[in-house]
Amino acid sequence: DKFANLERLKNKIGDADERNLDVEKITERQNLLRTIEEALNHLKIDREMIEKRISDLRAAEKMHENCNHLCNELNALIKEGEKVLNDAEAFPTIYT
Repeated sequence: DKFANLERLKNKIGDADERNLDVEKITERQNLLRTIEEALNHLKIDREMIEKRISDLRAAEKMHENCNHLCNELNALIKEGEKVLNDAEAFPTIYT
């Protein structure tokens, strides 16, 4: 998992003792930490967007299933209505 790897890297770099580093290395360390933090934020935002998209797609799929079910029921009612209209002796089963 990229998120976990970046967290471990951030912790490892963050735990480095600055007392043993020269100014250039301290600046490099700070820049790395900032870059890692930005990458973590991007990953978090991307993950949230993907999770929202998955949720939206599941909701759309459920709505599609419901629509199919309702269309099937409506088609059955239409066929029953046509049968009753075309056959005067037919008894509408909708009332039973």
